[in-house]
Amino acid sequence: FTPAPPLPRTPALLRRARWERRIGQAYFGLGKLTESREHLQAALGLLGLKMPVGNGRLLLSLVSQLVQLAWRRFLPGRTGSREWLLEAASAYETLGHVHYYLNESLTVIYIAFRTLNLAGKAGDSPQLAQAYANVGVVLGLVPLHRTVERYNRWAQDMAQELGQLPVLTYVWLLSGVYESGVGDWAQGQAALEQALALARQLGDRLREGEARVFAVAAARGAAATLLRPTLVYGAGRDATLT
Repeated sequence: FTPAPPLPRTPALLRRARWERRIGQAYFGLGKLTESREHLQAALGLLGLKMPVGNGRLLLSLVSQLVQLAWRRFLPGRTGSREWLLEAASAYETLGHVHYYLNESLTVIYIAFRTLNLAGKAGDSPQLAQAYANVGVVLGLVPLHRTVERYNRWAQDMAQELGQLPVLTYVWLLSGVYESGVGDWAQGQAALEQALALARQLGDRLREGEARVFAVAAARGAAATLLRPTLVYGAGRDATLT
């Protein structure tokens, strides 16, 4: 069996990949995780990328991404087509959210570092700022608190430099959730209040609601968990929530 040669990188192919990625994001917003994953993987396929199959290959691929990340610290610089890299990073990021709700932790960790490496090759961007924040959350599971703080700081600094308020809202939200999760209620509440103010400014009701719940919980020194019924239903695990 001889694998098919990769498709030539043309503007039309990039446009098709973007359509598939946006359809995948729309399905994710509706809570249809299976359909979302299919379209996001189709987008990656058009970009010449694919997800490793099986835990063994997934673990090896994760090690490869960690090596690439360490190597890039010694040899920084932009490599590859910026448009293609950022499109791939956007598709991977949403795919990571899908696998998070499917409770596939190893896949989520792999995707977080894969996204970071792709976005890092493209240079400063909203995708890179969000990738920093996502990796911060992943590293918080280990836990590597000092490293997490560094990634959160990089995410905040880049989002501020880019002037991307939606990205900055997302970054502050994740930072606040992390700080609250490790018991630093004051710092967590401060970050969440930042996210809440930005979400109000943007008129982003979903982010505002998320930030409000976590900020109130942090102010009371309590943990909070958000359940999205559409996502639970979309995962096919519980159709009883309304």
